Amino acid sequence: MNRRIIIFAVGILLGILLIFGVRFFLRKNTSQSTTPQNVIGRIFGLPPPTPAAPPPVSPPPSPPGTPPPGTPPVSPDAQVLRQLTTFPVVSPSLNPKEDKIMFYKKEGGELIASDFDGGTQERIADLTIVGMIDAVWGLGRDRAAVRYLDQETIKTFLHIGSSSVVLLPQDITSVSWSPDKTSLVYTRPENGKLSVVVTDTKGNTGRVIAVLPLPDAHARWITKDDIELLTAPSGRAEGYSFFLSRTKGTVRKIIGPRFGLLTSWAPDGSGALVFSTRRGGHDPHLEYYDAKKNTLRILEFTTLPEKCVWVTAKQIYCAAPTNFVAQQTLPDEYLTGELLTQDTIISYTIESDVYKVILASEIFDIIDLRMDKNQKYLFFIDRRDGTLWRLKLK
Repeated sequence: MNRRIIIFAVGILLGILLIFGVRFFLRKNTSQSTTPQNVIGRIFGLPPPTPAAPPPVSPPPSPPGTPPPGTPPVSPDAQVLRQLTTFPVVSPSLNPKEDKIMFYKKEGGELIASDFDGGTQERIADLTIVGMIDAVWGLGRDRAAVRYLDQETIKTFLHIGSSSVVLLPQDITSVSWSPDKTSLVYTRPENGKLSVVVTDTKGNTGRVIAVLPLPDAHARWITKDDIELLTAPSGRAEGYSFFLSRTKGTVRKIIGPRFGLLTSWAPDGSGALVFSTRRGGHDPHLEYYDAKKNTLRILEFTTLPEKCVWVTAKQIYCAAPTNFVAQQTLPDEYLTGELLTQDTIISYTIESDVYKVILASEIFDIIDLRMDKNQKYLFFIDRRDGTLWRLKLK
């Protein structure tokens, strides 16, 4: 009798321990797993676990140029600064009619045209370009020389109209269109030197006009006859600007030696913005070069020439960094992406030597500025994320 009582008591005790063990196991697994243990819960009379609350769902992003839901309407006159894309773009350009802004999508290479509010965007050409570097537009804005990186090789093609593609030789290091819209110049390495080649605007009838001991120089067509060859810029090395005559094949020095030398020429070649530093890339300054007088004049503001756009031969708009410091090595740190600037947009008139602040935001690192002929809109890319913006000036 006593033995039966003992066995019965032991059985009850084991049952209680089993129930508590299952409850402990269930609670542990519920805290560690997002899968409810409904079956085990029902067997032992436990309430089913409460399902985990679903994660909050963010509303879909508004299309470019569309304010988020609930935003009060803004009058057109108040929409001064506007983001046109939410994705990175490359090499913007106004179309020939100047009623749209064109650009290549950084990822994929599609050519897109947008209205000036970003609300309407259409694909002009469906290209597939992986590793896109840049596109250099012709002055007629109906064609561009597109460069991209294929593994370790730089490749270039001409994109003419909406669909025509013309392949150019590999390893082209620079490309530029002639001011009279009739020719194209490109450079490529040749046995440790620089080969300068001129073709027509379709990439045909290529002719080598010079082979020079300037292996790192880049070409830019300045006047009908003069092609600038600018040596690779570095604050640790002296640089030069040379002019190569297309017709004579002669070379003459324009500027240099200068540490950190960079230039940007007026549309008619009458002058240039000249950036340079002291040895080591310190103490950056900007000057105006008068080609006719062969003189240089220090300006009251400092920026990199690529942060400027010429509206006319006598007026420019620039993004002037506010965070240049003495310890930086310029332009090296900027060109390699180590330095992101905080820019103020200014306008500058050459003849009066006066500049005025247009936008003192200091939140953008501005490149690729473009201006319409009526000087109503200024477009630029924010280098921080590659997005395209529009600033309304009038």
